[in-house]
Amino acid sequence: MKTGLLLVSFILLSCKNEDVSSEERKMLQTYITTHNITTQSRFDQDSINELQQERRKYKKKNENGFQESLDAHMKFFSNKWNMAYDIKRDRNLTLESYLEYCKAHNFKPREYIKYIN
Repeated sequence: MKTGLLLVSFILLSCKNEDVSSEERKMLQTYITTHNITTQSRFDQDSINELQQERRKYKKKNENGFQESLDAHMKFFSNKWNMAYDIKRDRNLTLESYLEYCKAHNFKPREYIKYIN
């Protein structure tokens, strides 16, 4: 995938037009979809790891109140995971929000896409 990404980046860099064409938008959308899937997978794996750690931690403690404590911890973890907005952790990234983010931070959309995964 990295080789394909480098090839696409090279092709995109060779274009003189700075506007994002419809073909480039389709390519960017594909990368963004891949990003969303990978980021959701990372979030799910982190959630599973956190859950397993919390279960091990509280397993020996009193069984009463364990589920409430676990639910509160997982809610906190889920909220913390996406707090302070980070495009690399955005699980619902759209092409429009990506283009706005690039514009706001003076990034070139065709070049920055390779850094978000």
